[in-house]
Amino acid sequence: MRQQKLAKSDAALLDIRKALERAWPLRRRLAVKANAWVQANVPKHERAKFKSFLLTVLHLGNVDLEKARRRVGATKELLDKWTDTLEISKFVNRFLNTGRRLRAFSFMCWAKLLSKKGDPTVTNPDRRDRIDYGNMLPLAKYAAQAFDRPEVFKPVIDCALTMHECGGLSSTRRFFIDLGKCLSHGIRGGRGIDPTLWDKLDFEIADIILSHDPPISDKDAVHQLQNRGYLLRGHLATLEVRFRRRKHRLLLDAWPAVLSRVK
Repeated sequence: MRQQKLAKSDAALLDIRKALERAWPLRRRLAVKANAWVQANVPKHERAKFKSFLLTVLHLGNVDLEKARRRVGATKELLDKWTDTLEISKFVNRFLNTGRRLRAFSFMCWAKLLSKKGDPTVTNPDRRDRIDYGNMLPLAKYAAQAFDRPEVFKPVIDCALTMHECGGLSSTRRFFIDLGKCLSHGIRGGRGIDPTLWDKLDFEIADIILSHDPPISDKDAVHQLQNRGYLLRGHLATLEVRFRRRKHRLLLDAWPAVLSRVK
């Protein structure tokens, strides 16, 4: 049984990595400010290679910079020069950390939002309210967290209104009811719903899973969590088991949401 679970987790991780490659394609150029920084701090004959390296680091989100170096065809000596130069090394780490956060965020949305929401089903083809779009609470929580960011909040609301137009009247009604409860969370005397979609530990575990390819051992992963300030109580062997279970759960939760993206 354990071997079957491990095999499923390995297959899920492989598909998730493929989906992330497609979700975050390699960018062709740097943002204006980043490009200006490169112009001011990197020798002219290295700039083109360094820009490609930065964009690849952002795309891969992998702590092993050798992978990015090989993809862009830079020499080991050039990579050593960049990593040994403090300001350049800090700049590379900014791109690496951004790539890691983006990939972990996508992964958590698949695991805690799309997979929990479920697929739409036709309940009664002859009625106006004919489509059930699944559990709307995860989408309402996502919208509530994005309430102060119009560029994110508006597309979610537009999505809910589109569901209404396409025959999901009850689903849209549930969405707005849940959204109101999420937005009223914490108000004294209210009956709000906590809009949290995932906790910080799950996000950190997602980052550890995705930023190491090949994966690191469960023991090393536990040490990384401890180094990040998490007070994990128990013997190391017990902590490894807890980490492994949580990792498997996240991978298997996210897997259904990515299968259509890798076909």
